[in-house]
Amino acid sequence: GAAVFVAAAAALATALSRIYPRLEVLATSASLALLAAPTLSGHAFRSASDRPLSVAADLLHVTAAAFWIGGLLQLAVILWSGEDPGAARRFSRLALPAVVLIALSGLARVLVELSSVSQLWSTGYGRTILVKSGLLAALIVLAWLGRGLLSSAARLLRNVSAELALLALLIGAGVFLFLRGGS
Repeated sequence: GAAVFVAAAAALATALSRIYPRLEVLATSASLALLAAPTLSGHAFRSASDRPLSVAADLLHVTAAAFWIGGLLQLAVILWSGEDPGAARRFSRLALPAVVLIALSGLARVLVELSSVSQLWSTGYGRTILVKSGLLAALIVLAWLGRGLLSSAARLLRNVSAELALLALLIGAGVFLFLRGGS
């Protein structure tokens, strides 16, 4: 409930920030606060014995994923409009560290949640992790192939659009995992 209120405040502040520029601070602060919502209401916060590691890994995971997804969305808009030809190269340099953080923080979360490797195929949480890992691997391959397209905005836009479609599936798997509560 609190996250919905904060999201609404962020949306309203963002919409009004063109008229009232001082609202940009509120919009940015509320948006950053929303990064903690999945962690504080999900299975990462409920892990009693390893809570500090679990919470830190989950916050890092959500933040790096938000950066990567937001960056890809912004890159798609820039490529579509043709405004900044150098944006793809700049984002490409920042995307790799974000993906590494996503993978490492996800691995940390798995190590906290699972007590044996067999739980990867014997539990709903484990199977969802396998699906997310497969989708992430496919995204990494697609992104790597896209690096060769930096000189062609139209081809790169198609590649980025495909990445965003795979990301939608990955987010769906993450939402499913969140709703299942890590069981």
